Amino acid sequence: TAAVTLGVGTTAYPVTVAPGPGTATLEWLTAPSLPFGVYLHSMLYANGFLYNLGGVDEAGAYRTDVSLSPIGPDGVPGDWVPTTRLKTPSVVMGAASTLGRLYIMGGVPEGTTVRYAQVLSTGNLSGWEDALPLPASLRGLEGVAVDAAGSYLYAIGGQDLDPGNAQHREVYV
Repeated sequence: TAAVTLGVGTTAYPVTVAPGPGTATLEWLTAPSLPFGVYLHSMLYANGFLYNLGGVDEAGAYRTDVSLSPIGPDGVPGDWVPTTRLKTPSVVMGAASTLGRLYIMGGVPEGTTVRYAQVLSTGNLSGWEDALPLPASLRGLEGVAVDAAGSYLYAIGGQDLDPGNAQHREVYV
């Protein structure tokens, strides 16, 4: 798999792919651009696809968009296509994938929300379903999933959604 970085600019929003270990190519490749410029979004990989979730667009609007891009055999993403939108606009949320599902956690405006969608064989997503909420209202947290001896979903760190903006060091499982 290749490392992927999303760039934000004024006219183009390229997706660049870093060469993986053991490759002879030592240059960045330009892949198909996202459908629109976005930041404070979440990005993850599951079952051969990259997913771009939510974020803030060029006009400052929070987005519900979810786009997917198939990863080719050379590690380069293909064209981005829309799939099932988030239930509500979301930014700075944690995201993880495990056992054929994508998860989003926390974020703005719904800091305790945890939702998941099943990844279908086409890469498209089922509808988003609510899961057990987080014990604290957080934004900017990291989500990690581990598929060993069962499935574990971790919500790590973050910042209070409420006034005060306290930083968190808790790890929720």
